[in-house]
Amino acid sequence: MFAPVTRSTLKKERKLEKQGEIWELQEYRRYKTYQFYEDSSTYHGRCPEFLQTELRLREIAQREIFLEEEIERTGVAESKLEATQEEIQNLKQEYFLAEQKNNRWRADIACGSMRRGLDLWRSHPQWYLHKTLSDDCADRGGCCGRACGCCRDRKLRPERQSGAGHCTVECGCCQQFRGFALTDEAKETMKKLYPLDPKKNFSYCLKIYRASIFGLDGDSTKSPFDLIDKPPGYEQDN
Repeated sequence: MFAPVTRSTLKKERKLEKQGEIWELQEYRRYKTYQFYEDSSTYHGRCPEFLQTELRLREIAQREIFLEEEIERTGVAESKLEATQEEIQNLKQEYFLAEQKNNRWRADIACGSMRRGLDLWRSHPQWYLHKTLSDDCADRGGCCGRACGCCRDRKLRPERQSGAGHCTVECGCCQQFRGFALTDEAKETMKKLYPLDPKKNFSYCLKIYRASIFGLDGDSTKSPFDLIDKPPGYEQDN
């Protein structure tokens, strides 16, 4: 069950949007969402699930880029080529299923303050360049801590746009910078250090949730769109 639509909520949202008070609008939407779900497993369970699925989409997209560039740049020994090609095929299927899971989550919140907040924020094609998310990428040793510009200009195919975003443990540029590949064990350790799970690290998960869903930063009352490099294109509700 998701938060019901009420006339007073819609009236308040429309007034704030018409006045151009975007921070106030998104913060109000976040508050209404939390107010309804504060004692609900839906709020603390389904939202992290959405963030985790988006993370997996980025991991898959970045792993595919790494494998394809490795084949093209250095070549792969004939003994490993078949296994590499098989991995790429398996990743394609996993990406498809993760994207369907992502789409199902969005369908489940077809209305309500959370959906309207998400739609407004994601109307900007580079929403993920929000200061909070870029700083998090840099803190995790990602490309936002360097001048390579990979997060802004990652070479994604059109069918992989759901995988746009910041560096994961599968980023090839990060591996090249480190000078070594992470083992499976090291990748799991990294995920445990930065868990998208409120039961394991509530503060961290809430920070990423606020920035990813509503474009909010805990230390700023600026419009979310002022916290990314380019101005947004969104339609106000008259």
